[in-house]
Parts: sequence; C-alpha cells; structure tokens
Amino acid sequence: MCMLTYVWSCCTAGRCCIGVGVCLREADDNEDLQLIPDSPDNDQKDAQNCRADYAVEPCSRDGYILLSIIFIFLLTIQAHNFVLKDLLYTYVYEYLGWSVYEGTTLLFMYQMFLFIFGALSVPVSRWVSPTKLLVFDLAVLVVGGVLMPVALVLGATLTVIGVILSAVGSCNVMPTTITLVEENIHVIAPVMSLLLSTLGFSQLGVTLTGTLLFFSGAPSFPGMIFLLTLFSVTMFVLYRGRLALRTGPG
Repeated sequence: MCMLTYVWSCCTAGRCCIGVGVCLREADDNEDLQLIPDSPDNDQKDAQNCRADYAVEPCSRDGYILLSIIFIFLLTIQAHNFVLKDLLYTYVYEYLGWSVYEGTTLLFMYQMFLFIFGALSVPVSRWVSPTKLLVFDLAVLVVGGVLMPVALVLGATLTVIGVILSAVGSCNVMPTTITLVEENIHVIAPVMSLLLSTLGFSQLGVTLTGTLLFFSGAPSFPGMIFLLTLFSVTMFVLYRGRLALRTGPG
C-alpha cells in the first residue's frame, strides 16, 4: 500500500515527469559520460544516445498505456510462478496421489532449475537483448503449460518435464522485463515500485487457484497454469504491438 500510494502521488503531482526531465538535462549537460569497459565505440555512442533521449515518458499517455500492459504482464507471470511454488506439492500429493518423496523431489527440482538457469541468464543477458530473452522464456513456458494438462492423460513424466520447463522459462522474467521497459521508459523509483508491487498482488492467483483446485479437482491446477501463460503471452504481444504502432514501420 505504501508503494502504491507513492506511485499515485508522484503521478498525480507530475513529479515522475520532472524526474525524467532532470535525467535528460543531466545527460545533455554532461557529455563526458563514463563508458562501459570492453564495449565497441558504436555501442558506447548508442548507449549514450539512449540515455539522453528516452522514447516514452512515464507520465505521458503512451507511458500510462505501456506501464499498464507491462503491469498486467508481470502480474500474470508472477501469479504463474507463485502458483507453482506454493501449490505444486499439494497438487501432486493430494490430487495425483504421488508419495511424499516424489512430491518433495519434484519441488526441489523446480527450485534447483530456477537457481541454475537464473544464474546462467546473468551472463547471457549481456549479449542477448531482453526481447529475445522474453520470447524464449515465454515459448518455454507455453510448452510447459501445454504439457501440464496433457500429463493428466499421458502420465506423470510429462508433469515433471512441464514443471522443469516452467522453471527454465520463469527464472529471469522480472529482471528481464525491467530491462525491456528501460529500453523505452525511464525506470525511475515510482515506476520500479509499480513493477515490484506485482510481487504482492500476484499472490491472489494462489488463492484463486487453490480455491478452484479444492472445488474443481486436479484439472483446475494445470488449467490455470496454461491460462496464466497464455494471458502473459497476450500481454507481451500487446506491449510489443503498442510500441510498433507508436514508432511506425521504421
């Protein structure tokens, strides 16, 4: 609530736009910006130009639209992650009849792959753009989301594969999304607060999924995983489409 109050006060007072103006003036007045070591001259110049001229201001109309879309995107993708973390063991133990050992092993594998691929994404993000990373993440999540309901018919092996793919696809979504937004919108403190607030709101997805799981049975859990994944993909496509409409064919 404190973060949302701060975001609202900054937006209504126009202070976030002032913050962007200060950043732009500093970039214009200080031409001798520190360059990133070991990067080509052209990349250094492009980075300086990007820092000096952001395409979208957070308090502009386009800024509101883009931030609203990316907020919903993060809300659904984080809800997907929390549902897997909080309800996976309950799902396989109480509704699929797995043993305690099998359920805890699957949950451990999920957390282990989250850590491993999250660590690997740190050096990879240096050379791969956030757009390509998110496309890869969402593609993997879609495959994992499809395998989860199919596993109810074809066997437990697909459940394991779907959980592993979900871990691989969701390991770096939050930092990659923030980097993606930074390409077009200056991520000042209120914007960062807005994006991070999705970590709290997305917990509602766990409550909804748990309620459906209780009343509707086993199919509701993989069904919600699949629906949240599809909705996240839709929001990402809308975000990219909105940017394309704004910038035009060039």
